[in-house]
Amino acid sequence: MRKKTIGKRLWLSHCFVAIGVFLVIIVVFVVYTIHLLLTRINDSNASQLSALMNQVELEIGRMDTVLLNLLYSKTIRENYDDIGTNQQKSWDIMEAMTSINGPRLEVQQINAYTLDGFLVSAGYNNRMMEFDSSGEKWYQPTLAREGRRCIFVPDMDYSAQITTGLGRQRYMSVFRVFYNKYGQPSGIVEVMRDVRYIFRSLDDLKKSSRQQASVFVYEPEGKLIYRQAGMTTLTDLEYGRLIDQQKAGGSNSFRYSVQGHTFRVQMERSEETSWVFVMAMPEQEIYRPFRSFIAIVAALTIVIIPLIFFVSNAVAKRISSPIKQLHIKVAGTTLDNIGDMDWQVDGGTVEVEALAFGFRRMTEQLARSVAEVIEANRQEAQARMVALQAQMNPHFLYNSLTNISVMAEKGMNEGIVEMCGNISFMLRYASSAANPVVTVQDELDYVESYLNCMRIRYGQYLHYSIDMDPGTDQLETIKLVVQPLVENAIRYGVGEDSTWRIKVRSYFEPDDGWRISVRSDGASFDREKLEALHASIRELDKTGSYPALSIKGMGLLNLYSRLRLYFGEAAVFEIHSEQEPGHVTIQIGRRASGKEKKEEQLA
Repeated sequence: MRKKTIGKRLWLSHCFVAIGVFLVIIVVFVVYTIHLLLTRINDSNASQLSALMNQVELEIGRMDTVLLNLLYSKTIRENYDDIGTNQQKSWDIMEAMTSINGPRLEVQQINAYTLDGFLVSAGYNNRMMEFDSSGEKWYQPTLAREGRRCIFVPDMDYSAQITTGLGRQRYMSVFRVFYNKYGQPSGIVEVMRDVRYIFRSLDDLKKSSRQQASVFVYEPEGKLIYRQAGMTTLTDLEYGRLIDQQKAGGSNSFRYSVQGHTFRVQMERSEETSWVFVMAMPEQEIYRPFRSFIAIVAALTIVIIPLIFFVSNAVAKRISSPIKQLHIKVAGTTLDNIGDMDWQVDGGTVEVEALAFGFRRMTEQLARSVAEVIEANRQEAQARMVALQAQMNPHFLYNSLTNISVMAEKGMNEGIVEMCGNISFMLRYASSAANPVVTVQDELDYVESYLNCMRIRYGQYLHYSIDMDPGTDQLETIKLVVQPLVENAIRYGVGEDSTWRIKVRSYFEPDDGWRISVRSDGASFDREKLEALHASIRELDKTGSYPALSIKGMGLLNLYSRLRLYFGEAAVFEIHSEQEPGHVTIQIGRRASGKEKKEEQLA
């Protein structure tokens, strides 16, 4: 899976966090707004319903005040028992009722009933007549109240003409029992008022309010007294279900579903009348103002979310750009430019600048450390070179003394003298200076002195030639790299009964590199020894462990070690053992490119 860049991660993180926070804020704000809206609507409905209920109680209280004034009127109390038997006293009672009601007609009708079946009326219809009230619905409940107020409202479908002859209209009545001076009930007094007037405040609400609310008034037993429907399809409510939901929710405000619609219901119970006032408002009307708010929030969200993406992208780029600059600088750092890198970044924060400062200090320290390591390696390589070259001196001396010993046994005194002279020259060359680097000319002169010594030793059996191509004589090489090859050829190839030829040549290669080859005629190079030598060379390349300071059997490996130390990977060390018996060529030198890998060619 492809890994994301730090800029993309920052962008996605900022987007997710910002959008998440924005959505959480929006959700919390919407939920809070809905809750606040419902709370305000509930409070408003409760306040309006309470005001309506108080207005209705006030109207009923006014009716009851008129009724109490009638009961405590002296004229009425003194003449009530003579209603129906004394016409003058009946007229006095009618005049008293009219006077108490006043010119403004606080109530529309006053009726005084006797228990023996007579009626005196004043108001819109003044008359006296026989009337048996014992069969009316309000008769027994009023007597049962024993002088306390009894309110009676006809049914919603009431259409019969009332006893006063006022027409087919619903009137609310307030009754009280009239007691004579002996404390005995003598009759019932009734005051009447148009139901529409009593509940006119509900109609005023409908006219003044834009809310499509419906108001219902119930008696405690569940009888519907009044209904003021708003502009909804709501026509009726189930009283028992309302009471059950109120008790279940433990609140006067709750949701109510009827006729496929959901309403927010507010209930209040009047302490004066025990009536239950109910206001129902459609939820779709409650949430109508909120729809505009949702549209605004949605439009704002559509605008803000792309803005969040844009801002997050800008912030991510501002943060990741300096880090990207550092990454490019770190990726471009090499050993060649490690000390010259400019770690200054544009637009970085304090942390990024601190990181850049840390990189700068690290590269400075690393550059010093690399320089120290390079110098240490150079000194170590030089020390190894000197040590390896020091190995060659005793190795050469050991072999030379061996040859002198053999010559002495054979009585070759003159040869010994000449050989000692050559050896003296060769020892001065090997130890002439601490610098191991010489020209090819000097190295081949040294080889020629060595071959002169060997010719003294082997006489006519040894023939040699040394050739240098023009320009190769001043090439730089290291001391004692050709002589060990010649010595190795003589050791393993010269016999007493055959002629041995050695050819030494320096020349240039087509790739601008150069070679020094030593070709010998005689015995072939032993394959097992050659494989052992190559194994030692591979182990040396792998581990970097150079040969120990020993004398016997260390010539060729010592030679390769010194070539590798001086020329590195450009060093050439090749052995060609040809198929024709007795032909072996060993080449040393330097390739033109130090990065090419050394090749070993085996026949």
